[in-house]
Amino acid sequence: MSARKTIAKLVGGAAVIALGASAAIATDVPPPRPAVVDAIYQCRDIVDNQARLACFDARVGEMAAADQRRDIMFADREQVKETRRGLFGFSGIKIFGGGGDGDDEQIEEITAKIAAVRYIGRNMSILLDDGARWVQTDDRTLPLDAKAGMEIKIRRAALGSYFANINGMRAIRVKRAD
Repeated sequence: MSARKTIAKLVGGAAVIALGASAAIATDVPPPRPAVVDAIYQCRDIVDNQARLACFDARVGEMAAADQRRDIMFADREQVKETRRGLFGFSGIKIFGGGGDGDDEQIEEITAKIAAVRYIGRNMSILLDDGARWVQTDDRTLPLDAKAGMEIKIRRAALGSYFANINGMRAIRVKRAD
């Protein structure tokens, strides 16, 4: 292969990577805050103490009403992490809009206990203790049958796929079923 073709391929590959990276960055923009929250923040700018207090009282009342109607919901950092963990394995789901401060880290691996195993032909359907169901997608067999109570580690692999290790045995390919 000529040097010119090699350089052209390298430049083309770099352009594809750069485009992919910029597209990924563009999708990580957090959603706007709810209007009731912005309204409370606007009260801080009022100079007159009485007017500022009246503004806060009115806006907090609006927020309480929105909370009662379930128009807005609150979650602390731990609740967000637990929700993300529960959604591990589902593709295309982005929740809580990203914290913008590194708080939106993607979970790379989970560890759980197996609640039940069902064999479908040579493949397994594995129910975890948190209610998530994973299905084996390859034809690998394990030296021991998977059973309830065993530990399972599921980790991200390339191109949206996942590997699972049951009780430290070799990895099998799995996908999230529900």
